[in-house]
Amino acid sequence: MYKIAILDGNMESGIETKKCLCKIINGIQENVEVELYVSGRECLKHSFDIILLETVLPDISGLEVKNQLSHTNTALCFVTNHSEMMNQAFGKNVFEKKKKPVKIDQLRSVI
Repeated sequence: MYKIAILDGNMESGIETKKCLCKIINGIQENVEVELYVSGRECLKHSFDIILLETVLPDISGLEVKNQLSHTNTALCFVTNHSEMMNQAFGKNVFEKKKKPVKIDQLRSVI
């Protein structure tokens, strides 16, 4: 089982990202599970192979989530409108960043 989380402080935006991701996954033969979170703290209670995350969240920042996951092998992709924070997003586990609204073709490289 391959586990992916979408962590977005805006539920509507997260749902749109999940829809795009699920369209890609439907063409893949592997068993993939996608979960959507608004809370960084709630997401951190679980283990994922990949997390697509926003920098601004209601409880803790996506940057703090990144820092707390630095000891894991979880791959991180920032999906955000906050370009002023992207320099801080680089680091261990961060393999990509995308600007919102994310399009299906942009997510193909994430999977």
